[in-house]
Amino acid sequence: MTSGGESGSTFDYQYVVQKISTPDSATFSPGNGATIESTTPTFSWKAVKADQPLYYRLEINTQYGGRVFSTGRVKNMESYTVPSGVLKKEKSYRWRIRVADNYDWLNVQNRSHTGWHVFHLR
Repeated sequence: MTSGGESGSTFDYQYVVQKISTPDSATFSPGNGATIESTTPTFSWKAVKADQPLYYRLEINTQYGGRVFSTGRVKNMESYTVPSGVLKKEKSYRWRIRVADNYDWLNVQNRSHTGWHVFHLR
């Protein structure tokens, strides 16, 4: 890339190519379109069966836009309780799960993610 008088380049290699399944959305809680009352909800899903360790990341965005919260990549995580102060009453959000083969983004070779699921906070 070039910016002003500076330029640089980089590269990345993918050494292992494999499909990583996503959790079944039928196991998601809260379900798509749910209305919840707690500002510290627990999100849960069923882990993917795999022959290797998998790392899960919960992502929460506003209903139509930017990131509100995300966890790190956590080995075998199947639920997470959002801390106080992140979500606001009378707002709508969307959430999804990312699944990767490593916790460190520099070493991730493969990843997948579910579709977005909307929830409303009353």
